[in-house]
Amino acid sequence: MTDEKLMKFHQRISQLPLMTDTLKVKEVLSKEYGIQLSLHETRMLCGFAPKIFTFRVIELWVAKQPREALAWAASISWPQFTGVDLLQFFIEAARKVLPNLNRDALDKMLPDGPGKAKALDLAEAATDPYSLA
Repeated sequence: MTDEKLMKFHQRISQLPLMTDTLKVKEVLSKEYGIQLSLHETRMLCGFAPKIFTFRVIELWVAKQPREALAWAASISWPQFTGVDLLQFFIEAARKVLPNLNRDALDKMLPDGPGKAKALDLAEAATDPYSLA
């Protein structure tokens, strides 16, 4: 079963690139998710299709606010995906701005939440793939 918070995120984030008011998109991202983007960044994002918009928003969010973005990601009960795993995308994006991100560092950074264990496993698998085998 998919987490309701994740379903709402998917639904909302898919609507945003279809909106014509860039300032409103920026305000929604800030108010609903705490994502702080500039008007210029938001304007650039609004030119993308919904799926690409989602990935670019996550990349910018994690690049600018890694702790907040990862804490939000850890607050979700992530289902098993057969396609793209957004939690893994959060972890990979965070690794770009926090190159020493490993399981221990992430464990200290994240609050307890339904997605924390999976996030820690993903971080560990990326730094020490044989540890989870």
